[in-house]
Amino acid sequence: MNEFSEDKLIEQTAVKIFAELWGSVWKLSKICIDYTLATTIQVKCQILGLK
Repeated sequence: MNEFSEDKLIEQTAVKIFAELWGSVWKLSKICIDYTLATTIQVKCQILGLK
């Protein structure tokens, strides 16, 4: 019985850690996407402004 609850605890901890890591990766990639979009829009505006 004790081993079973220990396994469950390890499983829950692993899920928590994975969820936190995934959240961090998602936030970082969202920042990168936002930055890329902003840069692309800026560059397009500059090109259009020059012509």
